[in-house]
Amino acid sequence: MLEHVNREFRSLPQSRIAAGRGWAMLALACTAAAAITVGLAGLAGCSSNTGPNPDSTASRAAAIPPQAEAFDRLGYRLQYRTFATVIPGESVEFFEPLGDVLATQDSGSVITITEARTGARKWVDQVGSPLIKFFGAVRDDKRLIVSSESEAFFFELDTGAVIDKQKMTDVITTAPVQFGDILVYGTSTKVVNGHSTLARFRLWGTLLDSPTDAKPVRIGDSGIVGMVSRLGDVAFVDGSTGLAVGRNHMFGAPAGDLATSEGAMFVASRDHSLWAFAADGGTQLWRYRTDAPLNHGPTYHDGRVYCDMGREGLCAFDSTTGKRLWSAPGVHGRVVALRGARALAFDGQQAVSLDTMDGSEVARETLTGIWMLKPDAIEGGALYAVSPNGVIAKLLPKP
Repeated sequence: MLEHVNREFRSLPQSRIAAGRGWAMLALACTAAAAITVGLAGLAGCSSNTGPNPDSTASRAAAIPPQAEAFDRLGYRLQYRTFATVIPGESVEFFEPLGDVLATQDSGSVITITEARTGARKWVDQVGSPLIKFFGAVRDDKRLIVSSESEAFFFELDTGAVIDKQKMTDVITTAPVQFGDILVYGTSTKVVNGHSTLARFRLWGTLLDSPTDAKPVRIGDSGIVGMVSRLGDVAFVDGSTGLAVGRNHMFGAPAGDLATSEGAMFVASRDHSLWAFAADGGTQLWRYRTDAPLNHGPTYHDGRVYCDMGREGLCAFDSTTGKRLWSAPGVHGRVVALRGARALAFDGQQAVSLDTMDGSEVARETLTGIWMLKPDAIEGGALYAVSPNGVIAKLLPKP
């Protein structure tokens, strides 16, 4: 534990270390005690920030109320709250549930690994300079891989020890999707890269008409990766070899993340359309047009595609035919989780529980200070509510 405390503060600017070393050592030493029971308000004298004049866990908890009753009405019960390290002046930028651990990274490049079951912190480290742009973390068995524009950093997941760094061939613009030892990244050079972590270089590349901002996606168990460029170039390739298996084109950039079923990719586009493409061959399966550019990515589950269609509100579509099944005009954002016959949509402020049969509204709650709602499984999984200042609440679906 102390080894990681020392490494964290060696990596911070000296001005921050000088002002904050004393309280910070105390903060990290008492973290295990500070995390975590339902309704935790924080421990006096303990902090999880890394700099001078930090917010204590108590003040951060007070700034983001538990909102247990609101979540209860939405169909979830609060299990615990925990606190990721966030440098003063920075905010949470990435959060990923990765099996038995949670990975949180702030905009100052500080990463916190937390036990998913209990909320106890395992380790903290600053990956690089706050000026370096990062794209989140993925897990490779017992390794954590954190990607920046130019490098991939490999950490031993249990201890936080840095065990490898690998240079990227091009400037990275997306988080990777994994295919065994291959990490598939979008780049600023129009080439989507298949980087081999064993060979330590780009194994294959696929040329698009422009750079890629939307993370490439894996299509079910097919071994195919789908990708879309800024200008709407759509490509499907074999994730292991990079060989092309399909091509198509839209007329605008993707709006948010891409969604996939076992054999198709779904894209909400700035060209006023929701698209569906077959992964094998790239054939357009259907297209649903609306009167304005789309702003939120779609969600796929159990034969349905859910997407915010602007003035029409959140809509559900048959994933095979594109037929609109229902619309909820007053509901916006993205479906983040499903629980039985309920879908939960979140637009960054309001969370709405919907009946998946007809789109009728079951509950609506305005959530204070929540930046992200993210599940560990789309259907019936635990849900994490994440605030910009690093307060993370774990929520379990009610029966």
